[in-house]
Amino acid sequence: MAEVLEAIEAPDVPTGKSYLVVVRLAYKGIKSRPFSIPAKDMRDLINKLKIEVSKLKFMELVMGLPEVRRLIT
Repeated sequence: MAEVLEAIEAPDVPTGKSYLVVVRLAYKGIKSRPFSIPAKDMRDLINKLKIEVSKLKFMELVMGLPEVRRLIT
């Protein structure tokens, strides 16, 4: 689950509209620290969040859930 905390329009981006989105992930009962993701639109944000969740799953597989908890909180 991802919690969107804030979305700010990025100032003067030459490639078009862009946003800086502050999110917090919840994974297996663990809430991450808030972090920002640059995104062009909602589809781009969703794809980037899927990548972040994949990273968490891989970290859990390699290091275990206690280490994931230590790293993301």
